[in-house]
Amino acid sequence: MEYEHIGIFYEGYASISKDKKYGFINLNFDIIVPTVFDRVWGFSDVLASVCRDKYWGAIDKQAHLRIPFVYNSFIEFYESIAAVSDSRGIYYIDREGKENRDW
Repeated sequence: MEYEHIGIFYEGYASISKDKKYGFINLNFDIIVPTVFDRVWGFSDVLASVCRDKYWGAIDKQAHLRIPFVYNSFIEFYESIAAVSDSRGIYYIDREGKENRDW
């Protein structure tokens, strides 16, 4: 393994970087998400916030996109909600991407 960075393990997965791109490995050091993202937050509440081409979304532990790349910023999930921002402002979303400005 030759990575520029290996992050702290959260929920059994750690971020990695190679050639200024980020992905994830599991506890066996198997690559579960290739290094294709510009930035990442660790897994939290089964999802990881990931950035591609300046926009943020979220993937699950099988590397499936669960929240589309539409946000300018995206703070990792905590207790099933995450803070996000876009041209409409700052608000919260749940793990399904449903917006809620009342939390």
